[in-house]
Amino acid sequence: MTETKEELIREVMQMKERIEEIFNQLGVNSEEESKDIEEYLKQLGIFPDRLGYTYLKMAIEICMKKSGVRICKDVYPEIAKKYHTSLACVEKNMRTAINAGMTYGNKKLYNEIFGNERPTNTRFVTTLAEKLSSN
Repeated sequence: MTETKEELIREVMQMKERIEEIFNQLGVNSEEESKDIEEYLKQLGIFPDRLGYTYLKMAIEICMKKSGVRICKDVYPEIAKKYHTSLACVEKNMRTAINAGMTYGNKKLYNEIFGNERPTNTRFVTTLAEKLSSN
């Protein structure tokens, strides 16, 4: 099993194409969804320079793909495992990003979506997942 680098690259590209085909057949466009999430977070004043941005983006993606997930029991552990960190760090970084967005971001948009109260991480993620899924 001594494959050359070029053969491995060709094989990976074929797998990628097959996965994209399957996503298209299922009506899932993960790249488009990912861009929508990024755009929405930026509109809310949450930018990629914050670690919480990455965690929020992943949490929203998970909620859009799987129904009935629990943020604290299902999503935080998945994110923590992927990024080799603790559940507490995931929660704190998400909360910090949300707070920064509320303080420095588009207050009018926040109020339209969440009212005058700071949303919990769970409410933030599930609300945006629902909003983006319905688009």
